[in-house]
Amino acid sequence: MEVLNKFIILERVYEKKTSSSGLIMSDDDANDMRYQRGIVKDTGYNVLGIEPGTSIIFDRVSAHDVLIGDDRFTIIQEKDVACVL
Repeated sequence: MEVLNKFIILERVYEKKTSSSGLIMSDDDANDMRYQRGIVKDTGYNVLGIEPGTSIIFDRVSAHDVLIGDDRFTIIQEKDVACVL
């Protein structure tokens, strides 16, 4: 598999979200959040500054899920990365 141009393939990280007061947020509340964390699996040849294995925050609205074999991955563009952790 070869990723092209400015595309990034990643695995989403699903976390239990808690508020600052310690309350655990429901799945509905967590789904209202626009940005999500992911681990980069591979990048296109035009992506700069992001390497496989890097943890990022990305815009989940612009993301697309795809099955490759039995594994589920998410495809985004470089412009959808909000933060490199």
